[in-house]
Amino acid sequence: MSLLIPLYVHPTEDPGARHRECYGADGCFLDRVTSDPAELPARRRLVRSVRRLGATTVVLNPGVHPAPGYARVADLTVTFEGHWTTYVSAFSRPAWTARHPPDRFCHLVYGVPEALVPLAVRTARERGAAVCGPVTGEPRNPWAQLTPALSEAD
Repeated sequence: MSLLIPLYVHPTEDPGARHRECYGADGCFLDRVTSDPAELPARRRLVRSVRRLGATTVVLNPGVHPAPGYARVADLTVTFEGHWTTYVSAFSRPAWTARHPPDRFCHLVYGVPEALVPLAVRTARERGAAVCGPVTGEPRNPWAQLTPALSEAD
């Protein structure tokens, strides 16, 4: 079994330099990517450049459903990033996502009560995302710790 080790890149940083500096990273997580269709050509160029620098897996995180073309640019697109209460009450899935396999989509959900983490994963799958990152943390930095269920797996 291989382990994916993506490199986090903030959109204002040079992803190529960060990728080269991070030993062992085999992918690139591009955060805060716009969902605007007018920016799609620029995102394609960005993904091509990080692939040329050795990224085998590229994740785009607009945090919302972007324009349909984005799903073909990267290996994985984060189509939801937000709090559990929003996820269960206000999520909508555009029809175009059904034309893509679920393993192309990811939902990052924070503020999930520990007992509901398995439900968050099932809900993501039902909503067309095979990858789900539910964490119990709350803002300011919900990603500071793994969900206890994942921590115990180590």
